Amino acid sequence: FLLGIEFTDCEIGDGENVGLYYAATAHSRDVTFNNSVFYNNTNYNIYMYPDNIIEHLQFNNCSISYSKYGVYFAGSPAGVVYDNLQFNNTAILNHAFEGVYFTGPNYDGRQMGIQFNNCTITHNGTSSANTYSNVHFDSTMAALSSGSGHVPVWFINTFIGDSYSYNGTLYPKYGLNINSSVPQTYIKDGEVKDNVSGV
Repeated sequence: FLLGIEFTDCEIGDGENVGLYYAATAHSRDVTFNNSVFYNNTNYNIYMYPDNIIEHLQFNNCSISYSKYGVYFAGSPAGVVYDNLQFNNTAILNHAFEGVYFTGPNYDGRQMGIQFNNCTITHNGTSSANTYSNVHFDSTMAALSSGSGHVPVWFINTFIGDSYSYNGTLYPKYGLNINSSVPQTYIKDGEVKDNVSGV
């Protein structure tokens, strides 16, 4: 178990590869990052690669910026269950590729799943015009065969857009790029705008 750990006012930056590599191999619950900054890590600011149950992992009032990927969910050969993973009042911006990227097999979820609450996900996909997206759900995502289905992902009062442009060219291809094989994505009281394509 990884229980009840809280990080406050942290700076995690200038890493050669990854800022935060989250690879919990056991049940993880009640881990919180408050008022923390993840920045300028070469490939990934946050890389999620657990293979068990993640409950109540929260990022509150954080800033995630300047890397190839902002938050990268990699899936796991053993499978991962997300329940109430929250990004609250967090900005995810200025990444060369995707701001938030879901790829790999074996996701499962409980009712609360993964939530982006009152977040801003903007100015991503800056390395190549009309190629990357602010948020991308890859087609390789798959549910656990014994589980309850795909992890539900919620965007609540979250703004996705206001994208990087140069000489009138918008760079992100989509604000929210969801492959048709990926169900259970919900947007409530949010906005997707100013991308080459919307959703």
